[in-house]
Amino acid sequence: MLRLERAGAIGTITLDRPAIHNAFNDELISKITLAIEELGGDSAVRVVVFRANGPSFSAGGDLNWMQRARTYTAEENLRDARAGANMFLAVTQCPKPVIARVHARALGGGSGLVACCDMAVAVESAEFGLPEVKIGLLPGIIGPFSLQSVVTVDLDLIVYDVSLRVPGNPILATTSPYTKYKYGETFGVGRRIAKEIRRGLENSIDLRKLVS
Repeated sequence: MLRLERAGAIGTITLDRPAIHNAFNDELISKITLAIEELGGDSAVRVVVFRANGPSFSAGGDLNWMQRARTYTAEENLRDARAGANMFLAVTQCPKPVIARVHARALGGGSGLVACCDMAVAVESAEFGLPEVKIGLLPGIIGPFSLQSVVTVDLDLIVYDVSLRVPGNPILATTSPYTKYKYGETFGVGRRIAKEIRRGLENSIDLRKLVS
């Protein structure tokens, strides 16, 4: 479901539910929160990389989990909503620079996770968007984090490809500059950026996080 790895000063969190496109459920949300908090508190780790296994970076919410939620009480739904918000908040507030390595589509909560990261490296064919609005669902949990990414984004720290094949994307529409990469190139680019941060940019990014 999730792999946590360390290689020198680089900590990597891999979403590993390929059969269902790395969709979020309560268990994965909890594991991501614990993983980012663990790496954030590890003095040996200086940069964190999110990546994913399978045909998608993340398709957003697990439909089976969402179906079960229809039978939950108001208190149970509020608990799950808070857990999701806490996961995004943990990524945003991580004291280490966080990079998203996006090799495929990132939809719904997947695009929200990317928006919470300090940097993103994406393949040329990557798709971002909030398809839930087509069926009348508001992106209430990820909305504040997505809007913050648009309004306060440091353009010099972001590397994005915006193949906006899903219409109405509010996250990346105003983000620039854009750099496109072919499939298979993102891992090398992501590691190169991670190493550069490890060598000298970490303190400035840490200061930015403290100020914001």
